[in-house]
Amino acid sequence: MAEINTDNLVLNLFTSGEKGYPITPDNKNSKNIVWYQQDSYNKGMCPNETLKKLFSTASKSLSGREGKAEFVVDTPNFYIVIEDKDITSDTMFSGYDDITEYIGKGYSLSRLYKCPIDDVLWYAEHLKLEKDVIAIANYSDGKIDNFKSATFFYPKNGTNVDIKLVCSGGYREALLSVEEYTAKIENIKGIIKYTYEEIYDELRKYAEISSRFLYKTSVDDSDRLGLVSIVALALTNKKSTLFNKVSLKKDSNDTDNTDKLIGREDIVSALLEANDKTKYGVIVDPEKGLPADKIATLTEYINRIMNTTLLTNYNESILKEWDAKDKSEEKFFANGADTILSRVTYSLYNNIIKKYEKYRDKGIDIMGTFYSLFLVYYASDKKKELYLHQTI
Repeated sequence: MAEINTDNLVLNLFTSGEKGYPITPDNKNSKNIVWYQQDSYNKGMCPNETLKKLFSTASKSLSGREGKAEFVVDTPNFYIVIEDKDITSDTMFSGYDDITEYIGKGYSLSRLYKCPIDDVLWYAEHLKLEKDVIAIANYSDGKIDNFKSATFFYPKNGTNVDIKLVCSGGYREALLSVEEYTAKIENIKGIIKYTYEEIYDELRKYAEISSRFLYKTSVDDSDRLGLVSIVALALTNKKSTLFNKVSLKKDSNDTDNTDKLIGREDIVSALLEANDKTKYGVIVDPEKGLPADKIATLTEYINRIMNTTLLTNYNESILKEWDAKDKSEEKFFANGADTILSRVTYSLYNNIIKKYEKYRDKGIDIMGTFYSLFLVYYASDKKKELYLHQTI
């Protein structure tokens, strides 16, 4: 076995009782904590039908048969799964020089059986269907002084981007107490919650300021959500001329260091290119794209609103009635050539699209949250089906 020496070191941590686990497998303690070795949940004194089901197709051989982790702990709130490997010519601790690269990437099928981190994340992906998972990978030559360990958190129903590194080190980190893992999970979830609350507050503030900006620039109440929806959706087409105009990084070596003028055709082209399956892929519907009736509605809307108001010159003097607090927020519309449409487009790129790209794989609905908050302040064209909410 390619893990017997490391297994024995980890087994000692369980059976010593120092970490607060039952000293024998298949034995639930007063805190409803039980640990299993291999598939002892199938045949021991404390059978676990849920684990049996979760591991039933988890074989690392990809045969669809039962998988058997070295150790698995069932606690009331999360699982702990452990995979060990001994140091040999055929094994390695990590597939990357930096183990944090597993965050967002997860395991590699090509490294199963070779790398304990990939093995344990493979099992964690099966277990997270039921609970949060603490996934521990250990690697040694059977000696405590030459022991490596890495622990990851995989939230229930999460994806690779939700994986967090809990701790890494040597033998001391090979197994912590349930209480220590509980505290670490609470800390991780607290950070995630705080991040979302920060983002929400930023979007709320931007929704309010952008609504007032459009009011001051004489964009009709009923057109405002339709406008930001159309422009934001057009900006998600990364292959478009529109996206290239606003996202182009400017530095001292650029021959043209000015913000670009955004016109009606930039918006229309970005939307229709995104709808053309033969070009860049569909944004709204992966199968159908934009329905013909919605394209017609969009075209009518764009022709109506962009023929005068949005293409007129932006004049900072129109904001002179804003109070001191409002003026401090003019930074949201500081970029863009001197038309209202240009200012709105650059602003949406900087304050919405950048967030959308950053958090789209983290389960945070930037577009939907912003649209919903925007609705709080003014009426919209939702009744006209111009609400192009792109769900992440």
